[in-house]
Amino acid sequence: MVATVMPHGVLFRAGAEREIRQKLLQQDLIEAVIGLPANLFYGAAIPACILVMRPNLSGQPENPNKPEARRGRVLFINADAEYHAGRAQNALRPEDIEKIVTTYKRFEDLPAYARVVSITEIGDPTNDRNLNIRRYVDNAPPPEPQDVRAHLHGGVPAAEIDAQRALFDAIGLDPSKLFVCRDERHPAAKTADSGRIQPASETAESITAAKQLELGLGLGLGQGAYRDFAPTLTERAAIRPLIEQDPGVQARLQTVQEQLANWWREHAPKLSALSERGNLNAVRAEMLASFADALAPLAVLDYFKLAGVIAAWWTDSLADLKILTERGFAGVIDGWIDAIADALDDEDNTGPAFDPFGHKLVLATMGDYLERIAETRAEVARLKADKAAFEADNAPEELDEEELSNWNQAKDLERQAKELRAEHREPVKAIGKLATQIGRLKAQLQQPVPDNARARPAARKREEQLRDAEARHGALETQLPPVYAELKRINEALEPYQAILDDLANARKRYRALLADFLEELKSRCGVMSEDDKDELVLMLFAQDLQAGLDAALGERCSAVIGFVEREFMEASASLAEIDRFGIRVGDVMLTKDSETPYDIGVPAIADYTAPDLVCGYHLGLIRPDLDRVDPPFLCKQLGNHRIARYFAEHANGLTRYGLPHAAVSATPIWLPQIQEQRVIGQHLRLVDEAITRTEAVIAKLKQLRTGLLKNFLTCGIDENGELRDPNSSPKDFQESNSGRVPTSWNVKTLGDAHRGHRLRIDGPCVRGTTAGHPLHRCATAWLWSWRARLGRGAADDRGDIRAVARRAGAVVRAERGAAGEIHARGHQAAEYDPS
Repeated sequence: MVATVMPHGVLFRAGAEREIRQKLLQQDLIEAVIGLPANLFYGAAIPACILVMRPNLSGQPENPNKPEARRGRVLFINADAEYHAGRAQNALRPEDIEKIVTTYKRFEDLPAYARVVSITEIGDPTNDRNLNIRRYVDNAPPPEPQDVRAHLHGGVPAAEIDAQRALFDAIGLDPSKLFVCRDERHPAAKTADSGRIQPASETAESITAAKQLELGLGLGLGQGAYRDFAPTLTERAAIRPLIEQDPGVQARLQTVQEQLANWWREHAPKLSALSERGNLNAVRAEMLASFADALAPLAVLDYFKLAGVIAAWWTDSLADLKILTERGFAGVIDGWIDAIADALDDEDNTGPAFDPFGHKLVLATMGDYLERIAETRAEVARLKADKAAFEADNAPEELDEEELSNWNQAKDLERQAKELRAEHREPVKAIGKLATQIGRLKAQLQQPVPDNARARPAARKREEQLRDAEARHGALETQLPPVYAELKRINEALEPYQAILDDLANARKRYRALLADFLEELKSRCGVMSEDDKDELVLMLFAQDLQAGLDAALGERCSAVIGFVEREFMEASASLAEIDRFGIRVGDVMLTKDSETPYDIGVPAIADYTAPDLVCGYHLGLIRPDLDRVDPPFLCKQLGNHRIARYFAEHANGLTRYGLPHAAVSATPIWLPQIQEQRVIGQHLRLVDEAITRTEAVIAKLKQLRTGLLKNFLTCGIDENGELRDPNSSPKDFQESNSGRVPTSWNVKTLGDAHRGHRLRIDGPCVRGTTAGHPLHRCATAWLWSWRARLGRGAADDRGDIRAVARRAGAVVRAERGAAGEIHARGHQAAEYDPS
C-alpha cells in the first residue's frame, strides 16, 4: 500500500495528469482519496489530499491486492471541514484523525463525509475521470431556510423546530418548554394601507394566490404552523440557563454519567494490567470500540463523536500511559511531581505549557495550600501592576506610538539625576576638596601655637588659607542649591517606586519560600501513599479527564441547541413593548446608523404606510416626527441634504466600522419653516422624485431597445434596401462562423487583419495603425466584421473609415412609431415601447 500527500490539482487537471489518472483507474490502483483541510502543512496554505493506492502487477482490470469488496471502487472522504483552527496553522484533532481512519477501514458511505464510487461512474463521460472530491462528496451546509411569512409577521416556523427534533431529543429537551402555539394575540398582517401617504401617481402589481402560497403569506397556513416563544423567555440571556437547568436535560446528563461510570468500572482494570501485559495498542482499540458501543444507544452523541472523546483522551494521556506500562502507577505520580517541579522553577510561567497549580495531582492532594499560594501570587501580581503603572505614568504628550510603548518614568527620572550629577560634577568635586581642606586647617589651628618666630608666621598663613577656602566654598555653594533641590525632587519622586521594588522583592521571597514548602509537602503526601492508594488516585484522575472530555462534547451538543434557539429568538421575537416602540408607522423616518465608512451613514427613508408586526431593525435609527410641527417628507428630504450628510460624517464614531451616536442625531441642526410651508415643499419634492423615477424607467426601456437593435444590426445586418435581414425567411443568406451566425456577405477577421499590411500597436485606450490614415477606435471585442454590402447610396469596405460605415448605416434606418406605441425597424420588429 502507498499513501501520498498531493495538492488537489492532480485530481482534476487536464493534459498529462488526466492521462495518469486514466492509467491509475484502468489498473484499479486507487483505493481512497481523502481531502484534508487547508493550511494544514507548514508553508502550504492550500488544502491537500491523500491518495491511498495498492499495486497491481497482474494486469487484470480489478486489482487482486485490494480486498474483494473494494475492487473496482474508490472511497472519497471529504474531511476538509473538521479540524482545529490555529492562529498560524491548522491541525487535525485526535477525533478528526480517528474519524478518517475509521471511515477508511469501514469503506462505506457516510452522508456529507464519505462515499464509495465505482470506477465505472468515475469514467462516465459526465465525470470524465475527474477525481475532484466535492464532485462525489459535497459537505457544504444546507441553505438556511427563509420563511417570508415569519419574517413579516413574526413567529418561528414549526417546520424549522421539527427539523431540529433529533438535536432536542439528544439532550432530553422538550421543545414545548421553549415554544408555544401562536395564538390570536398575533393576528395575521392587515392588508389595508392605513394612513398611507399616497404618491402623485402609482401602479401596483397584485400578488396572486399562487404567489402568496409560494411565499407562505397566509393562504392555507394558519397560526398552527408557527410558534411563539414561551412567556418565560423574555430576553435572550434567559435561553441558556433555561435549557441547561431543564430537568429533562439534567436527567439525560445524569444517565450519561452513570453509563460512563459503569463502563469505566468494567474497563479500568485493563489499564491496571498494562504494567504486566504491555498491550497498549490493544487496550486502546478495545476501549475505543466498547466506549462507543456502550454510550451510542443513548443517542446523545454519534459513533464518531464518542470515538473522538476516547481518542482525544488517549492522546492527551499517552505519555502517562506509557509511563504506566513501564513503571506502574507510582512512576506516573513521580512523573507528575517532576513536571510540577519544573513548572515551579519557571517563576513567570514562560516555559511550561500548563499552570502547575492547576495540575490534576495538585488539585486532588494540595487543596489546602492553593489558597495561600493564590493570595501570595495575587500580591506579587498587584505589586507588578503598581510597578508597571508607575513606569508608564507621566508620559509626555508629544511622544509617538513607538516611543510611548518604550516610555519608563523611573528610568527617565534616574537619567535626569545622572545627567544633573554629570553636569555639576566639577563644582561638587571642588566643594568636597575645599570642605576637606577647611576641616584640616581648622584642626591645625585648634592646636597650641609655639611661641617662636617660625610658628607664628605659619599659623597666620593657615588662617589666610582657611579664610580663602571658606570664601571659595561659600561661592560654590551659592551655585548648587538649585541642583540640590532638583536632586531632592527626583529622589522624592523615586521613593514610591523604590518602596514598590522593595515590597515586590520581599513578596517574591515569601512566594519562593512558599513554593519550596509546597513542593516538599506534595512529595511527602505522595510518598506516604500505599501502592493501592496510588493506583486508585491515578485511575480516579484518568476518569476525571475522560469525564471532562465527554462533558465538553455534551456541552457542544447543548450549545448547538442554544445557538438554534438564540438565532430564532433574534430573528422572530419582539416583545409587545418593542413592537409598540419600534413598529413601522406611516410617516416614520429611518436612518442608517452604522456602516463600513462614515460617508454612507445617515441615509434617510420614509415609511409610506403602516406595516403591522414589522419593527425597525438594529442597524437603523427610527425618527417619529411630531406631525403638528414637522412634515415627514420635508424632514426626510432635509436629512438627505449634503449639509446634513457632512454633519453625520463628521460626528460618526469608530475605526473599522462607523456608528452614529444618538446624541449626534438628536443635535442635528435642521431648518424648520411653518408646517404648511413644509408640506408644500415636501409635496413638490416628491413630485420631482416621481418624475425622475418615470424618466429613469423610460431610459431603462430605451437601453433595452438599444440592446435589441444592436443585436439585430450586428448579427443580421442591413440589406441593399436598408432593411434588416431576416434569418428565418432567408436562411441561405447566413453562414456559421467562429463568432456565431452572420450574413454570407460578411467576412470574420481578427482585429489585426482589419488593416492589411499594417502592424498594430496598443497606444493607450485606442488601437491605432502604425501608418496614418486608418484609425481604429475603441473596440470591445476581439473580432471585427468587415461589411462589403452596399449601404444606402454608397459602399464601404475594410479600407474605409469605420465612422463612415456607422453614418451610412444610421442614414438608411428609418424608425417609425406604430399606432400601439411600437417601434419598428423596417420589415423587422425590434422591441416594444411604452409611449408614457
